[in-house]
Amino acid sequence: MEPSTAQLLGTITQTGGILVACWKVTSEIDAWRREYLGKRRTDLAEEVLVTFHEIREALLRVRYPAYPAKMLETLHTPREAARHMAEVTQERLEQHEAILKKFEALKFRFLAHFPEDKALPFSTVADIVTAMKTSCLLLLKTNDNLSAEALNTFRTTILQPDTDEAAAADHLPIRLKTAQEQLLTVLSPHMVESKGLYRLLTARLSLPFKRSAKPPIV
Repeated sequence: MEPSTAQLLGTITQTGGILVACWKVTSEIDAWRREYLGKRRTDLAEEVLVTFHEIREALLRVRYPAYPAKMLETLHTPREAARHMAEVTQERLEQHEAILKKFEALKFRFLAHFPEDKALPFSTVADIVTAMKTSCLLLLKTNDNLSAEALNTFRTTILQPDTDEAAAADHLPIRLKTAQEQLLTVLSPHMVESKGLYRLLTARLSLPFKRSAKPPIV
């Protein structure tokens, strides 16, 4: 017995209802997935920027002040003074080892969300730390025949600048600022939804964003 027109319409309506329900469930799952991924990226952006800020401050502080360095060189030979400064700098780097390892580990989470060519700031930090450690080890593990070139490399890597002219050409803050701007270019779009945190990081990192005359309200 052939189905009646009413039965066919009922079947079609039922099928259509099932398709609409499936589409709705799929859309809701997709929306939830986008929201979940968005939150994860926001959390990641927060963690990366805050950790970078801590590392930036740490790397600027571990270097030996120029004036105590000059005082040391009046009491010791340049190489002896440099070795002492290398020991101090090495100890300071070891004190910040945990935060350095945390930032290195964040790179892999970062790469899960963003292209590899956007991860240059992680390489910049690694290169800076490696240069500092290498300069220290070079002085601590060599004899008095250390070349003047190696000694000068240590001074430019480890010592803080002692003049305004030297500070303007200081490579460390310049490289860190470039890395900071690169991170912001990638991560700031994912911070928009979290406005309070975005304002907090903007103020904390002294970022080149438009500011009001009043301090940001978090």
